[in-house]
Amino acid sequence: FAFTKIEEIYISSSVSKICEGAFACCSNLKKVEIPENSKLQTIEANAFSGTNISEIYFPDSLIELKEGWCINMNNLKRINLSPSNDHFIFKEDKYLIGKSDNKSDEFDILLFVNRDVEEFCIPTNIKIISSYAFAYSKIKEIFIPANISKIGEGAFYNCYNLTKVEFPENSNIQIIEKKTFFSSKIIEICIPASVLKICKKAFYCCSNLIKVKIPNDSKLQIIERNAFQCSKIEEIYIPNDSKLQIIEIGAFTGSNIKNIFIPSSVSKICNSAFSGCSNLKKVEIPENSILQTIEANAFSGTNISEI
Repeated sequence: FAFTKIEEIYISSSVSKICEGAFACCSNLKKVEIPENSKLQTIEANAFSGTNISEIYFPDSLIELKEGWCINMNNLKRINLSPSNDHFIFKEDKYLIGKSDNKSDEFDILLFVNRDVEEFCIPTNIKIISSYAFAYSKIKEIFIPANISKIGEGAFYNCYNLTKVEFPENSNIQIIEKKTFFSSKIIEICIPASVLKICKKAFYCCSNLIKVKIPNDSKLQIIERNAFQCSKIEEIYIPNDSKLQIIEIGAFTGSNIKNIFIPSSVSKICNSAFSGCSNLKKVEIPENSILQTIEANAFSGTNISEI
């Protein structure tokens, strides 16, 4: 039904799965009716992406919400959950939690937060923030506690009011997934020392992001393509003893960086890594650097006078 103009849909009780992209870009779709006797077990990624659904019913048969199930469900404000469903809990009429192991009694995944929520405190039992859990919500700041081990793709995607993100020093986060803070309004960020990789477009188009700090004991190895593209970064501190190995394609394209120190551990600066950084005047590479490759356009459009 993708790209059709349907406004309402009744899901037959015999349907066990709503597959990826089934109703994607049905911008007029506002109502989905799922009966109480439904056999629905799975909703896949992008199933209702780009629709205008504000409310949805989950029957007791539902056991699985795939990563990205709520992508671009910008108006979803309520989930009506069958009281007989023991796989999910919709708490305080504003957030949905589930299990990372269906055989367990522990509800440890934050799956969804109402898009009209402005304030939120992550419960202590939560270990995983699922993909697009907060996307398009109105939250203004968030503290990611140490009990969180994973933040899924696009978890804070297009959170236009989000200005502050904090991690504790003992954070366990290892990967900042792609599009995690895409188009948020955060002003500065301290990357936890535990992080090994900042993925593609993690901070893409964070137009208010001025400062990025990477601590001295950082385990960071890779900054993937377009990770900080189109940000306003003026200052980024990467320690000399950093384990950073690769700065990928377009990682800092179009940012406002003035100076950059390339740690000795970096072996490759990829295509357009710093292209369009018109304020960049100084690049420092230490004598003990193991840098082997600088790719095409790595420093295109900068104002470097010496390297």
